[in-house]
Amino acid sequence: MRLNTLLEEYVKKLAEKGYDKALSMVKKSRLVVERLRTKYKLVLVSNFYGNINKILEDFGLLCYFESIIESSVVGVRKPDPAIYALGVEAMGFPAEEIVVVGDSFSKDMVPAHTVGCKTVWLKGVGWGGEEIDESLPDAIISDLEELSTVIDQIQLL
Repeated sequence: MRLNTLLEEYVKKLAEKGYDKALSMVKKSRLVVERLRTKYKLVLVSNFYGNINKILEDFGLLCYFESIIESSVVGVRKPDPAIYALGVEAMGFPAEEIVVVGDSFSKDMVPAHTVGCKTVWLKGVGWGGEEIDESLPDAIISDLEELSTVIDQIQLL
């Protein structure tokens, strides 16, 4: 077998493994989003490349969001708080009545807090090197499954 053929097979298997992992995460996330959507209006704020609607549609998630604020479309990128201000505007509620959920402390928690939103940090491994103040988020979770309960508790505050 030629080296190019072996490399192509390896890349294909790697891509399939990554896609299978993505499908697994989407399946788990969909259950959470479906539950949340029955109780709350959902708006997605994302740093993306102009095709997030298509990707969400392909994975069967687009229908859950009232609005999508995509950085390349609106011309503002996280961590600029202005992108979260656009999300607040799309929600149509005062910022203090909105809960922002994000997995990046510096790109989600800090700017969302700056515009006055409540925050839930989905804390993972992270990229390292960022300054973190765990007292800033209103709640910290390590698994998306915890989100429904935590949001209900935050809304009562």
